[in-house]
Amino acid sequence: MADAKTAPVLLEMSKSFLNDILRAKGEVVYSKRHNSMVQSGGRRTDEQRNAYWAAAVSHIPKDIMKTRQGRAAMRALGVPYRVIKQAAERRGKLEDSAKGWCAITTAAHSDKVDLQLYRDFWHSELASTEDNVHKELTTVYCGTCEEQDGSVTQQYTQHWRRAQLGTDKDCLAAFNASEFAAQLKEATKTAKLPEGRKGNLQDLRLAKCKCIKMRGTAESDCKICSVFEKNLQTYHSKRHGWRNSMRKVGDKLVKPPPCTCYICRNETRKQQFYQFSRSVSAATSVLHPCGKMEYSPYAIGESKFCYFNGMCMSGKCPKRNVFNASAREVSCGWDFVFGTQYCPLEATDDPYTWWSWKPQVYMHTGVKRALSCMPARCATPRRVPRPAPPLQSQPP
Repeated sequence: MADAKTAPVLLEMSKSFLNDILRAKGEVVYSKRHNSMVQSGGRRTDEQRNAYWAAAVSHIPKDIMKTRQGRAAMRALGVPYRVIKQAAERRGKLEDSAKGWCAITTAAHSDKVDLQLYRDFWHSELASTEDNVHKELTTVYCGTCEEQDGSVTQQYTQHWRRAQLGTDKDCLAAFNASEFAAQLKEATKTAKLPEGRKGNLQDLRLAKCKCIKMRGTAESDCKICSVFEKNLQTYHSKRHGWRNSMRKVGDKLVKPPPCTCYICRNETRKQQFYQFSRSVSAATSVLHPCGKMEYSPYAIGESKFCYFNGMCMSGKCPKRNVFNASAREVSCGWDFVFGTQYCPLEATDDPYTWWSWKPQVYMHTGVKRALSCMPARCATPRRVPRPAPPLQSQPP
């Protein structure tokens, strides 16, 4: 009795697996034949295609066409007639060869984007930097190479570990604003796509090299770097609520009026103020317009050695001119980018919790520095910290 009830359930699950789970997801296009918008068949990946045919072949005997049961199998599994016919042929080859399942591979898309541009971008100064905390080599797979004798060898290379600048979305914005995006558009221009393709997050993540790693908060030996990065993340996550939360005026809750402070009344400065807290690299680019300097004696091959000017980092930017007010927008430092006054929407008298650095004592290893798991509550009113990237050593 149980077997009779289970058989239809298994058949229904197989039908759902072939037609719902492994369904080719195409685009909605206009069909002249049906005179309406229909969904195109799309194209499965090689993994999905192998799973599809393995599931179909497992249900179809090789002589199903001779026994005239092809139409019945088509209705039972909900697949086209040609699928039943091809599955029977594949089943026959599998049984005759006795070698097991052979992987099905197909040619690459004719419009497939070359990911080498994304790989070059990941290893540039726009997306990553040298990870001085973790000096280690990462083994990277490069593919196969066919030798003269016909044999195929696997190729590997080694890259020094690099620290990613910002999140993946930050890197995508940097890619689309760089020369790499212009090269991508030029390489992907077609008659149907005259402007070429724009960088997308899926291809960017697919081309990300294994040597690119996100640097964690506790991975830095510098106390200033760790505290700054951790508090910057916390500060960025709270800003939207601070600026848009309801205020109590008398007995009513009202939205705050538009801010007219020195930061918010200038549209360009306000956008910079909104964006600088997204990551350490974003804060560096906004607060230090001078950028990095190149030091050629430390260059290794085509790799350039870049560092921040020590005068800019110590508050003595060479572009600063106290007698020229127009120089305020191009010099480095918080006061010369956002001014000396806080934004009243974010700086209030409400208490707030910041992370602080405290020693943690371990029983066997002694004292180890770490960010406190229970941050100390500040006794002072909530004020927006004026972050500055940590000092970096200058070449001699």
